[in-house]
Amino acid sequence: MIFYIFILEKEEYLDDLLEGMIEAEIEGISIIDGTEAKKVLAEDIPIFAGIIHAIEGQRGKHKVILGVSENDTIEDLKKILNDIAPCLLNSGLRVYKFRVEQDI
Repeated sequence: MIFYIFILEKEEYLDDLLEGMIEAEIEGISIIDGTEAKKVLAEDIPIFAGIIHAIEGQRGKHKVILGVSENDTIEDLKKILNDIAPCLLNSGLRVYKFRVEQDI
């Protein structure tokens, strides 16, 4: 079984990514709202705010999407995303995959 972690920095492409994941037979999809630690520091500790915002602007919010598939379907997903949202393959999306075993 393959366990996927997707980090989507461009939230406007969430629907396209989910459509591609479903078409590539990635199941058990969960979506988590994420915030980079730098952004939290900038908001909670004012001394860091100016430095971090000057370097990175307003970035820091993203979606973390989890999913599993029986087989490695990442190449299928790349082909699907290339058709529906090609810009995601160049920036705004990071994908991590792990081979796992389900115990229970």
